[in-house]
Amino acid sequence: MVLLGLLASLAIPPVGRGMTVLRLRTSSNQIAGMLRLARAQAVREQQIYWAGFDQEKNQVEVVSENGKVRKTLALPQGVSLREVSLLGEHDQDRASGTSYFFFSPNGSSERFEAVVASDRGRAFRIVQDWLIRSPRVEEVGDEAQPNRRRSRR
Repeated sequence: MVLLGLLASLAIPPVGRGMTVLRLRTSSNQIAGMLRLARAQAVREQQIYWAGFDQEKNQVEVVSENGKVRKTLALPQGVSLREVSLLGEHDQDRASGTSYFFFSPNGSSERFEAVVASDRGRAFRIVQDWLIRSPRVEEVGDEAQPNRRRSRR
């Protein structure tokens, strides 16, 4: 019994870390999916769609211009919106609040990024670039180790 207890205590922390990374990765991919939905709906319905990132409520929403469509994604416990900004413009003074970005009927959008982080320090960046049109998800690596950054599509 003692041996089983010892083995279980050694195995449980790595499983816990794995679940945290899985929640973080899943949340990042869900946000990217919501951005794809906003763009597709804007083109299909020929109206502006908004993607809102609420750092206080820790959620992301997609809203149509006429207000008839509203989809919300609440991030799970242990995962949070760490930063939301226009691409290349990081505002360190802004720690919370809601940021909205548009998707126009012609399929274009603003260039923005959102960083989603776990309470254990890992993070993913969701980048929406109007040139590529589809958001990309990349792992944010330690700046001292730039080769840790991995891109996912």
